[in-house]
Amino acid sequence: MTDPIPRRQVHVVDDDVAVLRSISLLLDPRGISAVEWASSREFLRAARFTPPTCVILDVRMPDLSGPEVQDELRRRRNPVPVVFLTAHADVPTTIRAMKGGAADFLLKPVDPASLLDVVQRAMLRSGTEATAVNRLKSLRRRFARLTPREREVFDQVVRGASNRTSALALGVTENTLKVHRSRVTDKMKSASIADLVRMAVALGVLPADAADLDEEPPGRPA
Repeated sequence: MTDPIPRRQVHVVDDDVAVLRSISLLLDPRGISAVEWASSREFLRAARFTPPTCVILDVRMPDLSGPEVQDELRRRRNPVPVVFLTAHADVPTTIRAMKGGAADFLLKPVDPASLLDVVQRAMLRSGTEATAVNRLKSLRRRFARLTPREREVFDQVVRGASNRTSALALGVTENTLKVHRSRVTDKMKSASIADLVRMAVALGVLPADAADLDEEPPGRPA
């Protein structure tokens, strides 16, 4: 017997119990469980996030305000998307929330269809960002397995140096350089030089504009 597919979760933070209940009743038939939090401090203390997910966050609460909760999530480097709900919109608060990366800012009473649409888009964003984070973690683990010499070869390759130039720079023969280069390719699980360049950009070894490669540059020996 296979295990049931776990339900997706959305965190709802609002001191109004009626709002918590109404959002739960809206999301539940769509296969989404609302994790209800009547206290923003308790939410920050105990919430656990499993992508795809998002946070529906009231702006005005008696302990920490919505923007303050958003600031704390950013401080913790938690990328979970935040959807703000408020009955008291004002321009400075809206600007602060959107500059902080809010997925959206909705007024109470919120239209159910609009809320569902925003939540679905926020959860999709959450899943995409989580995938990107996991890929970067995997890439960093692969890069960490390179020896100091292999990192030097990696740097030479992604900066466009030929085998001959790299060998001279590193004080090794071309055959030795090719052996190191092959190991770098294997360890990084790279399919091409362009792939290695994109990895170097993701790792911060090269600037972002260096990743604009669609094919192997001419004149680089394999």
